[in-house]
Amino acid sequence: PISYYGGNKKVDLGFVGSCMVHKGDLNIVAQMFRNLEKANGKIEFNAPLVVAPPTYNIVDELKAEGDWEILQKYAGFEFDDTSPKTEARKAYENTLYLERPGCNLCMGNQEKAEKGDTVMATSTRLFQGRVVADSDEKKGESLLASTPVVVL
Repeated sequence: PISYYGGNKKVDLGFVGSCMVHKGDLNIVAQMFRNLEKANGKIEFNAPLVVAPPTYNIVDELKAEGDWEILQKYAGFEFDDTSPKTEARKAYENTLYLERPGCNLCMGNQEKAEKGDTVMATSTRLFQGRVVADSDEKKGESLLASTPVVVL
């Protein structure tokens, strides 16, 4: 739960990624997972976490650096280009979803949040009516906010 914005509000979905983020965001998530695993022996998700690398090149770099492996270890779903999804996912379990690089939750292409969901995201492109309600406010665009709330 989060309380920064008044009250205790349940986080329904975490999102790290999009075409607009840096590989460093994914490196940080991988290191957080290593730290949590070392401290607790395993990682349990309190909310779903969608991870979408910006590009396939970055996936290759993460694999070469060893960070993709820890993400795969905790993924309940990993994209498969030989068997693409035919529609956006709307229902989630409390696990990690490794999604296809590029356009994702921001635009509602591969993933969609339900109306009323609290989404904590690293993306700078939380389009109104897609991820956030049609309002003048955007909340939770922070790596330090999105990942810990779903795994701690």
